[in-house]
Parts: sequence; C-alpha cells; structure tokens
Amino acid sequence: MNTEFDLYGFDLPCGLIHDQKLSNVKVENDTIVLTFDIELYPQNYSDDTIYNQYKDFKHCDMIIEMPECSDPNLQFQTTANSKGEFKGLQLEVDDFVNVLNNASSAEFVDCYVRCGEVIIDLAVGFYDAKDDCKKYKNYTWCVINTEASKLKWNWY
Repeated sequence: MNTEFDLYGFDLPCGLIHDQKLSNVKVENDTIVLTFDIELYPQNYSDDTIYNQYKDFKHCDMIIEMPECSDPNLQFQTTANSKGEFKGLQLEVDDFVNVLNNASSAEFVDCYVRCGEVIIDLAVGFYDAKDDCKKYKNYTWCVINTEASKLKWNWY
C-alpha cells in the first residue's frame, strides 16, 4: 500500500511508525529512503479500524524525493546537559548513511512538513557501535531536514 502526503499541509499522521525501528537508510538519485521494521499491537489503538488496516505490514519505506541538486541537512545531536548545552554534528550524505546504518539502534520519533520542507527526528544509540562509529556514542538524536518534492510511504 502506498500513501503520498501533501507537503504544504500540516496533517501528517505518523503515529503508526512512532517508535518503529529503522532497519536501513539509503540516498540515491535525489531520494532518501528510510526503511522501518513494523510491529503493531492492538492494545495501542483505540480504533480497531486503523490497526486492522496496517496489522499485516512488516515494513514501511519512507521515501523523500528531493528537487534536483538538493543539499539535505543531516545531523546528529547530543542530549542537552544541565546547562542547556548540546553538540551537533552535520555530516555529508555518504558519511551520514554509513553512521546511521551502523548505529546500535535508531527509532522513528516524529516527522514534520511545512511548505515543501520535511523534518524527520530519530532517536539513536551507539552503545555497541563498532570501529569508526564508536566516536558517535554521545549522540542520541538524529535530524534529517530537506526540501522535498514528494513524501511517500510504501507499506509491505
């Protein structure tokens, strides 16, 4: 099942993928694809209609098509300390994809759209990261911010 969203609206029903595990990210030909493993539980839904519509799907691809030559802002952030200070680290696309695919965990938190811009928040952990990814262990948040021409979800 495919769903395409209005990038100039404000209604983006992303509750179904909240807390779902990111299993892969790739960026090719001005398109970002985030693949989530889906596990839905009936007790989490007050309306059986929604649960029944999506219960058989095991994966969801969030597909963000960007205008040609877009430069997405891809960054990791630390949690703020007691002084309200935090660190951010912006990465190039290839490095970002490598680091996110090698995180110990990454889960969907939220997604916003406004005037053709898409912002995605992920909670990340690097607690058992290997090799080059060990240096990211203090980063707990991932933000993807980009212009978009289309935002689609492919459920399968």
